[in-house]
Amino acid sequence: MAISGQFYDGMTSARHAVEIKLTESGMIAIKGAEFTRNYRVTDVADAQRLGGRVRILRFRDNASLETDAVEAIDSYLDQHSIGRTHAALHKLERSLKYVAMAAVFTVAIAWLFLTWGVPAIAKVAAFSLPVETQDSLGEGTLEVFDQYFMEPSQLDEARRQSIRIRFTDLIEGLEEQSRYRLEFRDSEDLGANAFALPSGTIVVTDDLVELAEDPHEIDAVLAHEIGHVHYRHSLRGALQSSATAVLLALMSGDIASMSSFASALPTLILTLSYTRDFEREADDYARQLMQQKGIPLHHFANMLRRLSESHGVDDTETGFLDSHPAPGERIQSFL
Repeated sequence: MAISGQFYDGMTSARHAVEIKLTESGMIAIKGAEFTRNYRVTDVADAQRLGGRVRILRFRDNASLETDAVEAIDSYLDQHSIGRTHAALHKLERSLKYVAMAAVFTVAIAWLFLTWGVPAIAKVAAFSLPVETQDSLGEGTLEVFDQYFMEPSQLDEARRQSIRIRFTDLIEGLEEQSRYRLEFRDSEDLGANAFALPSGTIVVTDDLVELAEDPHEIDAVLAHEIGHVHYRHSLRGALQSSATAVLLALMSGDIASMSSFASALPTLILTLSYTRDFEREADDYARQLMQQKGIPLHHFANMLRRLSESHGVDDTETGFLDSHPAPGERIQSFL
């Protein structure tokens, strides 16, 4: 059986008009004006249809053959048990039902990856980063905050020292005691707030200190932020908010991606929305630490309520900096 077609040698884009001879012994002889190629039918690596009008045979040496003799090629491949799989695939490709099923499956896989895969990768990456890298990220972030969002604290030194002493007592005996550091800043933009950086530095604003009516309330907030550091929440949240490619780059040690991530980290942390799971973990940590240190739990509930009021947030809305979920449930858990 002889048919005509177009041949590509797989090395150049040149197209050659050829005559194709299909033999019963399973040989495909291709004859052009200046060359001849012979393939066994088993050399066909792939067989595709284009709109049902053109058959494309791709050979194992990357050469390919196009012909409009679709029925002849299909019959020949079926005769040698080569085309059945490709025909089945083509049938699936032309079925709207199967295409729709594939689209739904793809969306479901993407959703599962974003919901479970990315957080899992972020957690592994956050706990795998060397301490030196976490320290560098934290210090760089604090420098940016100091440059654009915060001013030196206006609290008197005696008051700051009193809180530092209580903070030292709070972290006494903790596994990562040496990582924690307390910083005070004044910020009109952030208002009454506290946040933890990847390095273990915890920043407390003057407004938060002024808002507290009892020293134990500041202790409670610090215990909560220590929980965020312990579970690497700021780093994990920032990683989850960044591109998945960056997560993989961080795990593989890609320095260029690490530098890009470090430059974006201040913005990511500032706009970070902690998940309810993160807040629950930090609250549980704070609860255990407060009980261990003999701090009544209601002090945290009182401070949460006062912080929510200061930011104009009710019990059903997100909290200050949009970084905490609705405080009502959390307040109740400490009463």
